[in-house]
Amino acid sequence: MLSLAGPAQAELDPVELTFGAVTVTLEVALTPAEHSKGLSERDEIPDGTGMVFDFERPRSTCFWMRNTLVPLEAIFISNSGAVLQISRMQPRSLEQHCVREKVRWVLEFPDGWMAKEGIDLHKARLSPANLAKLEAIR
Repeated sequence: MLSLAGPAQAELDPVELTFGAVTVTLEVALTPAEHSKGLSERDEIPDGTGMVFDFERPRSTCFWMRNTLVPLEAIFISNSGAVLQISRMQPRSLEQHCVREKVRWVLEFPDGWMAKEGIDLHKARLSPANLAKLEAIR
């Protein structure tokens, strides 16, 4: 399991989402400071773990990897649970990965982990159970 970063996150339990037979444990980022820090400055992100960024209300957003040391995949999710975009992001890159539609959550996983586990979220919608877990964060 990942250690939780920052005092605000230490109070929040990680969220577990299930995709088929695979369960992933996600740290929670709620505040602008937690959103900015994300998974940066870590030497590794173990398979089966990641982070969920909860924006409380749908909004436009961009992600980049300035201080992130490992490649990640970002899954941009609407308020209704629809997967709007998946971006593969390279370490230490200033390239912005923006989504055109408003998102409520962004999930980040180690790059390639979903494919290795046989999880395909392209043009998908989160299950009602996973959506309920995300809605319960706040």
